[in-house]
Amino acid sequence: MRYLGAVILLLVFIIGYIMANGYNTAIASYTENAPILDVIYALESSSGTNKKAYVENEVGALGGYQIRRSTYKDIQRINKDRWGKIDFETVAGDDRLSRLAANDYVNWIEKYYTDRDISPSVENILLGYHSGVGNVRKGNIGKEGKNYIKRAHDIMFPGERVE
Repeated sequence: MRYLGAVILLLVFIIGYIMANGYNTAIASYTENAPILDVIYALESSSGTNKKAYVENEVGALGGYQIRRSTYKDIQRINKDRWGKIDFETVAGDDRLSRLAANDYVNWIEKYYTDRDISPSVENILLGYHSGVGNVRKGNIGKEGKNYIKRAHDIMFPGERVE
């Protein structure tokens, strides 16, 4: 009973947030990697405004987080209880679900790096998401990967120059 006031206050805050920002935003904000996911969403689909992102491209990527079919199979393996019975199109076509799947993938990337004594820095996590963790481990980051990080920096630190 002594925590009832705090619980009620928290519920009022959450309901107010949902009413002010919409259900999708509320769900998206409560994932643990929100800042990194916001950058990925901006890079991959201009924060959902690039309609081309919602048509599967030549490498099989689809949706606001540009999840590839092959990556989604990995996500299903990583978290079978959550994703095992949900098909790729359903997840990739729904930005809320796609964000949660991307969050699970970012968590896996961080664990992959930590287990191999690779720095789980924001830059490495973004590169792993874009170019693949194996390429990051081997140092195979090409022009596209370097450009991805430059664009990420521009989003995270507008107005600052990258050397």
